[in-house]
Amino acid sequence: MPTDREKLKALRTRIPGNRTALLGDVDHILATFQEPTWPEKAKHWTKAIARWIAAGCRVRDPEEQERCRMVCHKCPSKAYEPQQQMCVVCGCGVAQHIFRVMDKVAMATEVCPEGHWK
Repeated sequence: MPTDREKLKALRTRIPGNRTALLGDVDHILATFQEPTWPEKAKHWTKAIARWIAAGCRVRDPEEQERCRMVCHKCPSKAYEPQQQMCVVCGCGVAQHIFRVMDKVAMATEVCPEGHWK
């Protein structure tokens, strides 16, 4: 099943004629949600781990984790990528992980980069 991003790219190639006026918003949307590069993801993850360790490795309770994950899955900013189970703004995985250092939602110090959960 194609992602919203893939659908927008396909739409851009199928519209004939003067596409600039019609597709200005599509280009803006695609530019807004460029998936972070691996170095950017590593930088985000390293900073998250440093904050988490400095705060004593506090973990959200399971109910709060699930609430945050549900917000991600229904992201108002459309930044959740379901196939990869990740946020395309920060590049963090949203799936529950056995290792807390790999689970941004579990870390009590972390927040949504779009401000949808704290």
